[in-house]
Amino acid sequence: MQEDLQATLNEHAASRLLYAIISTVGSSLDLREVLGAVVRLLTDACSVHACFVYLVEDDRLLLEAASEPYTDLIGKIALDRGEGLAWWAAERKEPAWIRDELLDDPRVKYVPELEEERFQSLVSVPIVGKDGNVIGVISSHTEAPREFTEAEVDVLVSSASLVAGAIENARLYEEMRRRVAELNDRRKAEERPTTSVYVGLHVGAVFYGNIGSVDRLDFTVVGPAVNETSRIASMCRSVDQPLLISSAFAHALPEAERAKLVSVGRFALRGVGRAQDLFTLDPGLISHS
Repeated sequence: MQEDLQATLNEHAASRLLYAIISTVGSSLDLREVLGAVVRLLTDACSVHACFVYLVEDDRLLLEAASEPYTDLIGKIALDRGEGLAWWAAERKEPAWIRDELLDDPRVKYVPELEEERFQSLVSVPIVGKDGNVIGVISSHTEAPREFTEAEVDVLVSSASLVAGAIENARLYEEMRRRVAELNDRRKAEERPTTSVYVGLHVGAVFYGNIGSVDRLDFTVVGPAVNETSRIASMCRSVDQPLLISSAFAHALPEAERAKLVSVGRFALRGVGRAQDLFTLDPGLISHS
């Protein structure tokens, strides 16, 4: 009975962690901000003493997020291909862990700046993108010997999957902004009108899948929430804002992220049965970031 109760409590804790990560990765397209928040969540929820996120850059794993007191090392620590347990996990696309005496394990690359002599155990989980390629690794350390359970590793794997989506979304967004900027530069040189990118954010139930005929199938998302998101995005030009957020999306954000929003007003959206309160990012915060 006690074991069943503990298992249930552990499942609830894992669900809360994953929900918090989902909220975090959906709250911003600033990759450094998202990764920092995920590191803090994992450090607290998994009771580890240090957590690091490395991203693949050429043939290196570059440190892109770290728990305190290692944040000043972000962008300065890199593991060459084949170095460390992180690369061992990345190359095999599977989690790897060391219970104790991690520095005695031949897979470990000693990095003095990370004070690895303080730690006994280590777990590394690959971050795998949609195309199946590894785009990074999450590594967590503890100061005392620790046998990571299968359930704990599963939570880390699920967390890595969510982080992969955040990384790819942020990179797609930056690529879109770059291409739009290049397009506008060409159009300005030709004295033609320029274009802008507008984003609408909303949450709701949708139907998705391959829809069409035998001759042609397209992956499609349909439903009232899709229509509402489209209407919200179409309001951007009217209120001169590049980003509009629905009240449903705003309420799904962590409190710290909601504090960054300001109301744009309440609007009747075409094809939507009720008026919608819309928000955007506080311009003051953007100008100081």
